[in-house]
Amino acid sequence: MAQVTGDTLLVVGRTGNGKSSTINSILQKQVTTRGDEISVNTNGDLTLIDGSGIGDTGDDMIVTPRDLIDSIKEKMAQGFTALLFMLKYGVRFTQQEKNAVKTVKSIFGEDVFRNWGIIVMTHGDNFELDQDEDYCQSFQDWCQDQRGDIQNLFQECSGRCVLFNNKRPDDTQNQVLNSFVQKVKSTVKRPYSMLDFNHAKNMRDLWMQQNDKQYTVTIPDEDLISRPTANIHHYKSLMNARNMVQVLILAVPAILLYLWTFIAALIYIVLYLLVAYWKYNDQINALICSKKKLYISSAV
Repeated sequence: MAQVTGDTLLVVGRTGNGKSSTINSILQKQVTTRGDEISVNTNGDLTLIDGSGIGDTGDDMIVTPRDLIDSIKEKMAQGFTALLFMLKYGVRFTQQEKNAVKTVKSIFGEDVFRNWGIIVMTHGDNFELDQDEDYCQSFQDWCQDQRGDIQNLFQECSGRCVLFNNKRPDDTQNQVLNSFVQKVKSTVKRPYSMLDFNHAKNMRDLWMQQNDKQYTVTIPDEDLISRPTANIHHYKSLMNARNMVQVLILAVPAILLYLWTFIAALIYIVLYLLVAYWKYNDQINALICSKKKLYISSAV
């Protein structure tokens, strides 16, 4: 089976888009399962960096941005030949995917897709099922037919898009990927380096400031990225609980305001009735007495 060789590939994208399965397909062996930490896998002279967390946004993020950046610096100190951005065939290009693209650019620089990006579309088995018996469309033609933001992303990568069927991997998908890696090398003529990473510092600092606001839960001193998956999910649960506390904090003043308004209205009604009683008490008594006299006189 054909294999990509001699390069370092950084695999990024939202959790659930097939990073680990694709790494297994490229390396042609079971080396990784779905996890929550950035890991480096090698096979001969080919190195793949599983960038877990790079591309996750909002509630999907399970580590703080600063911890994620520190892990990136450690694991990709030698840079990478190409960046593989994972998308899932058969689902809409949602706002979460658009945010993932922005996140990758914020971390690695505005030109990372243009110079080093390759789009890997997983779930290629669904693409095969979508083909009509009378007309079989190639994946490249399908890419050219797309419109909107996903078309802009394809164009930004100069059409470097490959379809992966990780259920039944074959030579073709690795050959296509290898051809795109060679195109990146011939076009840019150098790998992405820490120099490029440092040039993106201003964008990255702004991204960290914006996303650090989500993390106010106290986390132990140990590096969260190095913790087991179960513990990481435990801290994610704490973060979700913190979000619920924030909602309650915002809701309590509104509830107290409504309660105070209700009590004030009730007090007003009681006072109004008391004043009315004191004001009209003599008139009511006089009316009752006159009614009694009229009744007695009529009875006599």
